[in-house]
Amino acid sequence: MAAIGAVDKEVAVNMAAMEASNAAQSAAITASLNSVAGNLVTRVEGVKDTVNAQAMVLAQQLNAV
Repeated sequence: MAAIGAVDKEVAVNMAAMEASNAAQSAAITASLNSVAGNLVTRVEGVKDTVNAQAMVLAQQLNAV
């Protein structure tokens, strides 16, 4: 019976270690995804600003014709 208890304890310890590792990996992945999303937002806003500026120039050119 003592051997069974030792195995149960070892399994519980290994499961806890695996859960902690999974939590750490999840946190790292979440941080990475947040970084990528933030960078994409910045780039999209830059493209939006460029398109708006070019549309304004085109409108001014059309009004001059």
